[in-house]
Amino acid sequence: MYGNYSSAAIAFSDASHGWVVVDEGSNSTAFYGIGYRTIDGGRTWKALSVPARGAVYFMNATTGWIFGSWAPGGGFYVTRDGGTTWVSSSVPPPTGYAADVVIYGPPGPDLLVAGSPVVEAAFSDPTSGTVVAIGFYVSHDLGDSWSLSGIYKVPAPNGNAFSSAIVSDATWWLSPPEWPNTSLVTTADSGSAWSMRTSPASQGASVAGLTFGDLDHGWALVTFSGCLMYKSD
Repeated sequence: MYGNYSSAAIAFSDASHGWVVVDEGSNSTAFYGIGYRTIDGGRTWKALSVPARGAVYFMNATTGWIFGSWAPGGGFYVTRDGGTTWVSSSVPPPTGYAADVVIYGPPGPDLLVAGSPVVEAAFSDPTSGTVVAIGFYVSHDLGDSWSLSGIYKVPAPNGNAFSSAIVSDATWWLSPPEWPNTSLVTTADSGSAWSMRTSPASQGASVAGLTFGDLDHGWALVTFSGCLMYKSD
């Protein structure tokens, strides 16, 4: 693979079958991307056409998904033939959010292996672009259909930057788009109840990424943007 790539996502379903989706410099008006597939553990790669940029996941050698975030190059797509062809998919919006813009996030990778993936879909106000709710959807038929498992309605939405971690089919963590509030929220019952947790991000910072190894052990990527002022004695 040669060229200038701005980002790449990689997935392997086993030791032999792998995929790479690369963004070749997409911008606000056009999507430029390409995919590659290997069936021999990375020794050789075959170029593929891909419909979106973003996270790529494969449950086995034939069934996989691409979760594109922002358009162009956004959307939610599924393949049943190892990435040769892709079909657009979608989730049913919750009541009251049918007119909102949908942005898809990656699923919990361990749940893909288990056969019951959970994916997130953020719903943004079509006028302001602010994320007002984040839904979590589960599939029990390898992605043929999706049903709403739970939803987090952002109490004081501000902006569209958020991060999340799908730890299990019922346990999820969120850093909601409520700037400058940096608190985390979590649920252990598929969104029936949400609890607030202290964030590792200080005032002026934000949690740009969340990941968990199990129910108790997690990591947060904290970023800071702004000006710092120092006084010299």
